[in-house]
Amino acid sequence: MKTEKLVRYMKLRSKIEGTEWGLDTEYLEPYFKNGGRHFFGVHLDDKGNLLFDDQEPFKGFFNNWEMRMSGVV
Repeated sequence: MKTEKLVRYMKLRSKIEGTEWGLDTEYLEPYFKNGGRHFFGVHLDDKGNLLFDDQEPFKGFFNNWEMRMSGVV
């Protein structure tokens, strides 16, 4: 599913923000299939890759997450 990365990212972001994340890929996937590429400040490409986050909890949070997921850190 194309929204799996988004769900993983949002689970961590919501933990940092002190909020609950209860949405899963089954909920988000229909929106993605219908053209949605912007969820809660996070922008995705057509393959489901996360591009950037307009609402990251602090500057650099998204880039740090990306580096960790790519194995750079």
